Amino acid sequence: MKVAIVLGNRNNNDGTISKKCIERLELLLEADKYLKFDKVILSGGTGLFKAKSWKSEASLMAEYLKERDYDISKILLEDKSKTTREMLNIH
Repeated sequence: MKVAIVLGNRNNNDGTISKKCIERLELLLEADKYLKFDKVILSGGTGLFKAKSWKSEASLMAEYLKERDYDISKILLEDKSKTTREMLNIH
C-alpha cells in the first residue's frame, strides 16, 4: 500500500489556505500521477494561532483537492494536532 502524508501549514490570517499548503498539494498531485497513492493523509489542525475561519489546515487542503477533482475516497484527515511534533507523537 502506498501512502502519502501531506503536512499542513498555518492558515492565512483571513482563514484561507496558505501558499505553503498549496505548494505541498501541487507536489502531491504531480507525484500521484506516477506513484498512484492508495491513501493520502492530510495533517493539520487549527494550529496554535487560530485564523478567522476556524477550519483546520487538513480540511482546507481536502477542499483544495476536491476542487481539483482529486479522488477524495483516498483522503484521510488528521485534523486534531496543533503541531507536527504532536501529530507524530514526539515528546
